[in-house]
Amino acid sequence: MSKKKTQKNKTQPLIDISVDGFDPLGLKSVGEISKKSVEFGLDAAREFLKLTCKPLLEELGLVMRDQFTSWKLNNIIKLLEKAKGKMHYDLENEKLVLDPRVAYQIIDHASVITNDTLQDMWAGLFASSCRTYEEDENILFIELLKRLTSSQVKLLNHLCLLSPKTINLNEFAQARDSGMITLGAIKIKPNEILAIMETDSMLKAETECTALESLGLLTLVGQRNMFVSFLQNMSSSQLGVKPTLLAISLYVKCQGSPHSPYNYFMKDLQSFYHSFIKEVIKIEENETLEFLDQEVQYAKQFDGDLVYNQKKLGFKDPSWRTLTVDELTKRLRAIVVFKNFTKLNDSYVIEVDKVNLGTFNYLDGFKSN
Repeated sequence: MSKKKTQKNKTQPLIDISVDGFDPLGLKSVGEISKKSVEFGLDAAREFLKLTCKPLLEELGLVMRDQFTSWKLNNIIKLLEKAKGKMHYDLENEKLVLDPRVAYQIIDHASVITNDTLQDMWAGLFASSCRTYEEDENILFIELLKRLTSSQVKLLNHLCLLSPKTINLNEFAQARDSGMITLGAIKIKPNEILAIMETDSMLKAETECTALESLGLLTLVGQRNMFVSFLQNMSSSQLGVKPTLLAISLYVKCQGSPHSPYNYFMKDLQSFYHSFIKEVIKIEENETLEFLDQEVQYAKQFDGDLVYNQKKLGFKDPSWRTLTVDELTKRLRAIVVFKNFTKLNDSYVIEVDKVNLGTFNYLDGFKSN
């Protein structure tokens, strides 16, 4: 009696994802659904699921007796196929788990989605929910995604891909560890927004853009006119639009990635910074962030002694005069990267204790008077 009671009260185990079956819902043969349904067609898949995965069908309320339920089943099959294709883990070597609440909510909402754009997002969210450890974080993104239209998703995806991505180089370690990035604004006209959203209706685009802003997914950057609409504001050359950190996190999750925005967009970040320094500093693109971090950390120790402007680098400590040319050049190069890596071709007058010591250019180094 006590033994049965103990077993009954055991916590329901996390859902396992098997290697061969991609078993995201904890049922031994659910992975075979997506494979065999393609081979046998929807009718055969319906019978197959009824025989092999009836508990799942009952749990989801999919009693397959009419065309409507077959339609929902077909959507679920498509979702699982797409999710499997978006997996970022090695299914042959890693054991994955999926929080049951996340799994059933995604399946429930995605079962009525036929639009490819939305279905891809749901599939990605499903894939990113499969982890090597228990995690229910994606519940938050389910609530966001279920409120979005396909047009809104198209606009968000466009902005998330094209918005400039940066980090605070002064706090590189924190950015890397937290996974957060900073997004720049894009200047985009209302007619371009309509084209991206694939609609001819200005009213529809206006309504959906306003909704994205109210959801905390988009923000306008610049001097905003509070008396005109979102799209009317976008007509101004002084305004830009950018996705928020919440939007970029949703985007990454819906690509099927378990990574942070920082790690997901690492190549974009490397490329962005490398574009500014490649003509002056010969370094591989994939080494850019590490190089900049080292230079910034080295330069920060001299920041308290530095008087900086666009044409002059001044130092209060007289000991700078005693440095060799090589030592001075090394310090000055790091300081220029720290202060303004976008203008490495600029030349500076170097002063120590208000006395002119010489000139400096990143390529040529320090030249004494």
